[in-house]
Amino acid sequence: MEESANVASGRPSTFPTIAFFFRPIVRVFVFKRTLWRNAFPKMKAIDAFVPIAGPGTPADGRDRLHGALTQFDHACRHHILQMPGAA
Repeated sequence: MEESANVASGRPSTFPTIAFFFRPIVRVFVFKRTLWRNAFPKMKAIDAFVPIAGPGTPADGRDRLHGALTQFDHACRHHILQMPGAA
């Protein structure tokens, strides 16, 4: 959620981007292979998916999620207002 807010507000994301011409290849080897075999391939998660530290309590996690959602909402609303023809 936090990364989506970064993308919506124009800040760089920590998720890697794949070049346009490699996307069909990745789609076949990862996503369709998963569907064909009905199992995920053995892969290691990238660093963006491995948090350094998680929330200490469920309340802390809820606060973090609420903060990320609020940040994403503000970034989306700001982006819409910047579009031509927006009121």
